[in-house]
Amino acid sequence: MNLKKAASLALFAAILSLGQQARAEAPRSRNRQQPRVSSTSVRDRLGDTRYRLVDGKFVPVSGSTGGGGSRDDGGSTPPEEPAPSPTLPFDHFDADNDGSSIINSYFLAYLSMLMYSGATNVDDFEDELRDELLPQGVVDVRAFMNSSGVEGAIVTTSDAAIVVFRGTSSIGSEAQFADYFTDANHKAKLVNVGGDWMYVHEGFWDAADSIFPVMLEEMAAEYLGGREVWVTGHSLGAAIATLTALRLHYDEGITVHGLQTVGSPRAGDADMVAKCQSFGSAGWSLESRTVRWVVDGDPVTTFFFGDIIGWNFVWPIWVYYEHVGTTHTIVRRENGGYEVEYDTGEDLDMSWNIAGLNLQHMWYLEALTCEMTLVLMEEDQLDVLKEIIETP
Repeated sequence: MNLKKAASLALFAAILSLGQQARAEAPRSRNRQQPRVSSTSVRDRLGDTRYRLVDGKFVPVSGSTGGGGSRDDGGSTPPEEPAPSPTLPFDHFDADNDGSSIINSYFLAYLSMLMYSGATNVDDFEDELRDELLPQGVVDVRAFMNSSGVEGAIVTTSDAAIVVFRGTSSIGSEAQFADYFTDANHKAKLVNVGGDWMYVHEGFWDAADSIFPVMLEEMAAEYLGGREVWVTGHSLGAAIATLTALRLHYDEGITVHGLQTVGSPRAGDADMVAKCQSFGSAGWSLESRTVRWVVDGDPVTTFFFGDIIGWNFVWPIWVYYEHVGTTHTIVRRENGGYEVEYDTGEDLDMSWNIAGLNLQHMWYLEALTCEMTLVLMEEDQLDVLKEIIETP
């Protein structure tokens, strides 16, 4: 079973039973854009056909009637109209969204977790990703790996180019254990972006810089070709995504339409945050298009080890790294479900322990699958949900 079904279909039936309970609570403020719905829904196409979930797939119930033509008195069947093209999962990714779409957030988290692969060369990695994504409506996938341990892919839809960076891993890498040295290099590095100086995490910057010429060439072509540029990643990949988006948006004039970080560590100081709050070439700031997802208790998002041992002390000041973007906090319920608290800001007092590296730090896709399901249930869009989680 692929990653998408493991995260989505296994949860579907359980979430349906939790929906009534979850929505019986006090309503929460949801500053979301209405998810984009295909003009030809499953319900319109299938008429009266009834479906049920069997072995992870929605199948017609035997004996149900469809929406085709009826027979006339002579027993002849009128010619059927050509069937419309099916709506594939990534047809629901909204390239023009401002970051408020829970459907987009689900897809970006899904792509971020998909980057964790056992492939040890870029060709196998790309083949693996293409086999998974092309049947879901993705137009193209171009994988990348380098000797600095930076891995990921450029995933294109009809109107979006999504750069996805993998997080820390020693499995399936051209440079085994390189990620751990990147994470540990917490020293503050002075850099200039868009004419302004700022301190950044040296390990994250150097990793992002090692692949940036490729990102610049690829994203310039996609941007000039009319696709909206999106950047995302999980963990270390989220930090690299932040610094890559920063340089594209402010140094290169390539407008980043959306940046989503999933379980990201801090990547730069207050001056970097201030730069992200300034307007780019498209008339908006990078911060205004940045969504930061954090699971309550995830140690990676609050780790302050460098502050303690002095690696980011630059005479005569301490350099403190900060987060960028609108923070949404995921809280795990006692019953195993999740609650999303929107626009919470960073919780500096959040408790965590090192065990969270294998717990809270890996809950993001499951949590966003739950949230998307509950939202689409609330908005009576189960047909959209089925289109998203069904893989041809």
